[in-house]
Amino acid sequence: MPALTPPWPMSNPSRWCCLTDFSQHGLIWWLKRALMMVWLILRGFNWKINDGAGRNMSVEDADAPVAGSEYSFFFDRQAYTDANPDVLSNGMDPMIHWITYGRDEERRGVRKNYYAPFFDAEYYFRIYPDVRGLVDEGRYASAAEHWKMTGLGEVAAGRRSLDPRFDVASYLARRPDIAIAIGENNLIGIYDHWLSWGRHELGLADNIAASIISSEKAAFWQENGYIILEGVFSKTRCDALNQRIDHLWQNRADGRLGVSIDVNIDREGARRIPFAEASDDEKYRPYKLNDLVMHDEMVADTALDPLLCEALGWVLDDQPVAIGSLNFERGSTQEFHTDTLYMPGETPGGMTAAWIALEDVSIQAGPLFYYPGSHNIPLFLFSDGRPNQRLEEFQQYRDHMYGHVAQMQLMPEVFLPKQGDVLIWHERLFHSGGAIKDMSLTRKSLVVHYWRFADMRAKNLMSHGGGYFWNRPPLT
Repeated sequence: MPALTPPWPMSNPSRWCCLTDFSQHGLIWWLKRALMMVWLILRGFNWKINDGAGRNMSVEDADAPVAGSEYSFFFDRQAYTDANPDVLSNGMDPMIHWITYGRDEERRGVRKNYYAPFFDAEYYFRIYPDVRGLVDEGRYASAAEHWKMTGLGEVAAGRRSLDPRFDVASYLARRPDIAIAIGENNLIGIYDHWLSWGRHELGLADNIAASIISSEKAAFWQENGYIILEGVFSKTRCDALNQRIDHLWQNRADGRLGVSIDVNIDREGARRIPFAEASDDEKYRPYKLNDLVMHDEMVADTALDPLLCEALGWVLDDQPVAIGSLNFERGSTQEFHTDTLYMPGETPGGMTAAWIALEDVSIQAGPLFYYPGSHNIPLFLFSDGRPNQRLEEFQQYRDHMYGHVAQMQLMPEVFLPKQGDVLIWHERLFHSGGAIKDMSLTRKSLVVHYWRFADMRAKNLMSHGGGYFWNRPPLT
């Protein structure tokens, strides 16, 4: 079999990946896939290949250099050996090693991608979830390989979009050298650098600030005690979760979940009962369905979505642990309060919460209200020296909070999100559930509270998505 030498330049994937349109991929993409399949067949059946100099070699017994074998579509022999000096020490041709061992080791996480060793694979999978399946199927060795071989060309051709949360201006402000080296108008090149190197080089906090929490949002958080992240969750995911809650209601009588629900929370006589005992009528009054984050996969996927957890990690300066969740269909009507009354973190700033809008919210549906800047009000301590609520002293707490609101001249604002938006707030933000003016209107949402990983016992935690949840019995 003659040596395969491509007749087109391979140095710029964006030029060869999409030369023509064959449905979703270009002609060259299909040729590349076909040739790669040939190589996989050769590897699997130990056929003989010609090295271009008349010598036949076994893929399994490739222990001598192969001349003229630079026919891989973007393989860089020098870069591969620089990153993997063990390959030369073993006397194996770099490209044969890459095909025979390197790609498989990369897929298993044993060997880093040689041309982008710090490529942020998890970030890439979150932005392009279809790629994870392609890697799992073995069509690509890694997220980095997909980006270099296919993704970059798809972006250039307009078939794959950039992460809409990628803040080009913020990134270039942190890395002016990139604007000089790549060009400030070369958006795809800047994005390529961001994926391959920038997120690693800037460190975790700056990664988040440039990808999810812009520098403007970070400054806003410091001043106001909350941030709003627009469009974190797609309509498809929100609708699916709403359908899941409906399904749990329809099947609640089987008692499998074992969680509780607070019913009639907008009136006297509010009570907590097992979810299995809730009546149909109670679904159409304000309620709080507790702790599904610990007991339902779809709720946990949402509460601990890796993209959301990046932002929560920035807020907490640690990995987030979901300690409880509340599912609402209507407003809570809860009076103004701070979450330190109920679940203060072990350390200052060690708790935060996320309000995930599962549908658009109107002013008539009892939306969330809050006082921007109220997180700067001094923490109120009850007579036992703790911030946890004592009912007999609650009026003193009210006086403390409203006194500072007046003194600081704070004004309430309302959160009227679009479906998929997320509000993250400081543990001491003074907030409430507004009055419901039209009970026929829903305000479907998921509210999750988080503590710092460092403040908890690891043996009580379960890893999920981008963080953890507290493996505790449900509230009763």
